[in-house]
Amino acid sequence: DLGANSGETILKFFNLNDRKIENFNIPEYTDMIKNQKWIVYIFEANNVFNKNLSFVKKSLENKNHQVNLFSETVAWTYNGKIDFYFDIVNQQYNFHGSSLFSDHLDIIRSNHTKKEINCYDLASIIKKYNNEDFIVIKMNIEGSEYELIADFIGKNVFNLID
Repeated sequence: DLGANSGETILKFFNLNDRKIENFNIPEYTDMIKNQKWIVYIFEANNVFNKNLSFVKKSLENKNHQVNLFSETVAWTYNGKIDFYFDIVNQQYNFHGSSLFSDHLDIIRSNHTKKEINCYDLASIIKKYNNEDFIVIKMNIEGSEYELIADFIGKNVFNLID
């Protein structure tokens, strides 16, 4: 889960909360989601969600899933540091405008509040797997999806994603 925010989407995916979402009610995958042990990677740059994501991690581990939580880290095209801009004006929307882009409207409204944080080469994780593995990626990273997908194609891992 890239841009995990509070982790609600992960909990919905695994049916660990009581709010139903129609998009995840896919019959051919429902049994696989429920009956398999998953290796989960959670990326979230905004530290306001650390407590929520720790709860999500523990909830999944209680169901015997392996969870790798990357707090205050963005999934990216290389390992290192990167400037991350924080939406500090949209609390009611879980600061949904936080971004790598300084020209995002919510970043402008937030006076370009930024911090240098960790970034991690996501393609290096995907390369650990093969065509037999079932890889699901959920991305909500405020426009950075395009650069990340181009990186997957360039590093020849895009075809591993189901």
